[in-house]
Formats: sequence, C-alpha cells, structure tokens
Amino acid sequence: MRKIYHEVFGLTSIYMMIGLAIGTMLRYGLDTSKMIQEVNQLAGLSSIYLFFGLTAIYCGSKLKDAKGDKSE
Repeated sequence: MRKIYHEVFGLTSIYMMIGLAIGTMLRYGLDTSKMIQEVNQLAGLSSIYLFFGLTAIYCGSKLKDAKGDKSE
C-alpha cells in the first residue's frame, strides 16, 4: 500500500509541476512575480485535493482489510 502512495504522489507532483510551469509561462510570459503567485496558489489547492484523495484511498483500504478481504 505504501508503494501505491509513493507512485501516485510522485507522478502527480511531477506532472503538476510540468503543467504549472508550461501553463504559467504561456499565460504570463516572463513576468515572474505573477507566475510565482499563480504557482503558489495552484500548488496549495492541488495539495489539499491530493491530501483528501490519499486519505480516502487509505480509509478505503483499511475498511477493506477490516472486512477480511485480502485480495489486492
């Protein structure tokens, strides 16, 4: 289960950073102050969503284990 967390978190963070970099460069050009502000705002929101998503996955796996279903 821990391997799943690392894969999901690693891949989404890499894709998120690439997408944010390209999107903000296309949107603001080379105005770094607006770019940094936008990246901070979007990264904060997506980390909140990612936290709730991983919490839901973890709770779901614990419920499945509690029911006795060991198939993964």
